[in-house]
Amino acid sequence: MVSPWEDVTVDTLDGRYAMVDWGAEFLRFHDLLDNNSPSYCGDGGLGKLANVARLIDQADLLFGFNIRWGEITTDGFQHPNPAAEHVTIVHSHASDAELGKVYRTDLPLHAGPNELALSLAGRRMGDWSAWSEPARTAFLAGRRPPPQPG
Repeated sequence: MVSPWEDVTVDTLDGRYAMVDWGAEFLRFHDLLDNNSPSYCGDGGLGKLANVARLIDQADLLFGFNIRWGEITTDGFQHPNPAAEHVTIVHSHASDAELGKVYRTDLPLHAGPNELALSLAGRRMGDWSAWSEPARTAFLAGRRPPPQPG
């Protein structure tokens, strides 16, 4: 059974309980976390911005938090590149059948999102601002509409 996301899970992941720096956040379900967070750098779902695909491809660590690695999430299984050896993949899901199903998983975590978020609460992940600030800037620039004719 897949656990529904509870408010405390969203609050924990969004930094309100001292988990303040994930490096970069991009989600398929972009309404769950505050899009104004300084580490939010785009939507990882259908129609993702080019800078998000680039970040996924360049990352040395990806944490698939309670997601299914599917065709939409990965742009037809292109991002991340399944042959990439430079990336460590951590994948959590409430169903153990999802872990390692599509991508090689270096650290599979069979856990519901609420329990996992609470276990991570209060842990500093490090200072990733040198990486996340340019990612955030690129996200904001990518949202500006191009000049229109007329």
